[in-house]
Amino acid sequence: MKTLDEKLQKRFAEAVEQYGSQYPEHPLALIDQDGEVAAGKMACEDCVGYPGYLHSLAKEGLRWGEAAMVECPHKYCLWVVPVTDNNILIGGLISGVMLPDDGEDLSALTPASQFLMKTAVDVNLLNEALMRYQAETAAREASKAEAIHSLKKSPYNTLRQVYLQEEVQLIGAIRSGERRKAREIINRILVGVYSLAGQDFTLLKALVLELIVVIYRTAVEAGGNPLQLLGLNYSSLQELGEIQNEQELGSWLVLHLEKLMDGIYSQGVRPVEAQLHAALAYMQENFHRRITRDDVAQAAYLSPSYLSQMFRAKLGKSYTEILTDMRLARAKELLARTGISIARVAQESGFTEQSYFTNVFRKMEGCTPGQYRAKHRPV
Repeated sequence: MKTLDEKLQKRFAEAVEQYGSQYPEHPLALIDQDGEVAAGKMACEDCVGYPGYLHSLAKEGLRWGEAAMVECPHKYCLWVVPVTDNNILIGGLISGVMLPDDGEDLSALTPASQFLMKTAVDVNLLNEALMRYQAETAAREASKAEAIHSLKKSPYNTLRQVYLQEEVQLIGAIRSGERRKAREIINRILVGVYSLAGQDFTLLKALVLELIVVIYRTAVEAGGNPLQLLGLNYSSLQELGEIQNEQELGSWLVLHLEKLMDGIYSQGVRPVEAQLHAALAYMQENFHRRITRDDVAQAAYLSPSYLSQMFRAKLGKSYTEILTDMRLARAKELLARTGISIARVAQESGFTEQSYFTNVFRKMEGCTPGQYRAKHRPV
């Protein structure tokens, strides 16, 4: 790229004009595939003598799918956007400013780096789809690294343990639309499966297929169109058969998860009432025991946080308030219809201690359990 061809010269000129209209105080240079300045003006002239350094910045931008921002050794802040041809790195666009002495927040320069990337896309020096793909890949790899780190503390011992620990949380995340959490769980499952399946790639694909069946069933139950999801599932399974390595397998599974969740919410409705009914039914059956919000969320295939949000939105009460209402309703029934002791009423209603039961009852009903019985139990 020492001598720019006419097409590249024209595109760079367009980039200078577009970028300069927004940031006239920021010089713009074009480097070639070796890191040599091929056109324009560098913000830091001292960096011109380090083409390897400049080339590495363009590579980093392509790797992460975004403009690379760095503080150069000569006290300049530089931002570099890769330049590609047929998705191959052939250089970069570099802009920047001298670092201020007053410790100014450099995050204010982020919009300039983002505009430079937009400019590169607009003048056909960069493929937007490629950068989006690279950004998504980088995010998946970062999430996978986090999953590996978390599993070092509590590794799986068997493949069944992988599903026992993670499947309920995954179903809850899908039902409640928590995409980020669903991706994190998928990555933990994949890391666990990889570590246990070893080099048996056929086994890996079989385990991933089992996971897809779980996700598909959950997607249908969560409101997705069965026919639409079935078609998606069929085409994706064909793709699964062609996958040849772990990296492709992980990317395919995460992408499939995204498509299934899109299929759920493209319907514009979610079966909140059914989820609410499942949670309340479990509480009604078990309020006399020591149950937690997490127990109820698991029974309804929801995340605990989403369960609380749903109770607030639909019933205007917290989980604790609803549970207390159920227990008090049972206690009043026992007080009015039976002659069993107050201590036993408290126990059968789910209250741990009689004194606590009496305090809650007085606060909610305005009288003690004994006074309530005296007033409501037939003579």
